Amino acid sequence: MKFQYLLLLSLSCGLYTTTTQALVAPTNMVCSADKTPIRFNVSFNALYENAIIIKHAKTRKNMMTFNNYYQRGAGDSWKSGAGSWVAEQGGCYIIMGYHKKGKPDASKPFQQSKIRREGSRIGFEDATDNDFQDALVEFIQLAPPASSTRN
Repeated sequence: MKFQYLLLLSLSCGLYTTTTQALVAPTNMVCSADKTPIRFNVSFNALYENAIIIKHAKTRKNMMTFNNYYQRGAGDSWKSGAGSWVAEQGGCYIIMGYHKKGKPDASKPFQQSKIRREGSRIGFEDATDNDFQDALVEFIQLAPPASSTRN
């Protein structure tokens, strides 16, 4: 299915910025049409501690948190290591990427990672190799809920 962006919902949430020519969606925002579920697949390829936080765009509530050192020193505030999460109700989500300059260390602060989006992939960079695969989120729109396909 082709991924669709919900302009009206995003405008009502104040998530678009204006330019002199057009509205520009944030690079890290993912939306689905008609409450269609979205699957987020998160992977890591990094030595530094990296984290992905998926927030509901309207409420700003953390929906899911991932950390590549989950259950290996990252602390107990994380819900998962690499893996998948499904936003059953669809909607709009903001994907945030953070890293520390090293392995888990409570004295080191998280820093926001550089971001690059290519199609249905959002990559984050924690150092200087610019591969944008240190933390990676791939998203797909799943089949519409059964109730929306009935006549």
